[in-house]
Amino acid sequence: MNENFSDEKLATVRSNSTLLVVPLFVLGVSSALFIFLTARFTEVLQQQIILAVSALVVLFFWFFPSLRYLTNRTTLTRNRVLVRTGIFGTKQQSAAWGEFTGVSLQRGFFARLMRAGNIHLHREFGVDLIIPRVPNAKKLTKELERFLATRSGVGQ
Repeated sequence: MNENFSDEKLATVRSNSTLLVVPLFVLGVSSALFIFLTARFTEVLQQQIILAVSALVVLFFWFFPSLRYLTNRTTLTRNRVLVRTGIFGTKQQSAAWGEFTGVSLQRGFFARLMRAGNIHLHREFGVDLIIPRVPNAKKLTKELERFLATRSGVGQ
């Protein structure tokens, strides 16, 4: 029998969408430069070089960051926390709620302005599980603390 069959999904958390501001800016600038430069250079070889350079810039500075944003996610279920990271979401960390002893929030100055941050789920033994760049991080941290308290029987 599948272990995840009775595992009810509570939420899926993605990173803060402000991570896409720089890639979208790079896409716009590279597109504008491509249009501007291809009109200036008339030889086919020059236009092909401009096309190749533009394609590489768009690939590495827009497509891959956008793909990383779309494939990285955290799934919260009744029994487990599943964090998928990596360029295609292939790296996976999973832990049962019973392993966690506490929750904390870590964020810098700019993350505080955007109300985002990294949520650390503390384990009694082992390395903390980190949910990276969460929007509305303070609210989610409080919800996770309340969920952990009800699971452990404290505060009922």
